[in-house]
Amino acid sequence: MRTEIGPFRSPAAGGDQRRAYNYSSLRAALVSFRQRIERYQYQTLVPQFLDPVWRRVMTMAALDLGIEITDDLFSVEWIAPAQPWVDPAKDADATIAQMNAGLMSRRQAVASLGYSVEQLDAEIAADRKREGALGLSFGKKPQEQKDCIS
Repeated sequence: MRTEIGPFRSPAAGGDQRRAYNYSSLRAALVSFRQRIERYQYQTLVPQFLDPVWRRVMTMAALDLGIEITDDLFSVEWIAPAQPWVDPAKDADATIAQMNAGLMSRRQAVASLGYSVEQLDAEIAADRKREGALGLSFGKKPQEQKDCIS
């Protein structure tokens, strides 16, 4: 069965019915789909598959290597792959607004992009150190760059 999205013929719909979808309705559908995927990831995949496999692998490794088995051995943070943005500027502004309102932590914001906050912070620190050593400045407003040069 073949269907098409947009103002096209939809044979499955029975003839020449036309449906016009705008940006907002497509984005709403995508957000809903992503929420379903995230629920599956964190309510099914992680507790029923990933955590048990991780515990088994770490237990076997600890027994094989003679490492003491503690709770720290099993601590793991599962970060799902980032979902592509529909409108990056609006999505970034919304994330910043949530962080400023105290509704989201920076760790949550970074994790929603599919990264580890510790790894990201280490990379940013290394980048800034290297830029400073080379006399480079990125990500500053033009006026701030002029102040650095003079």
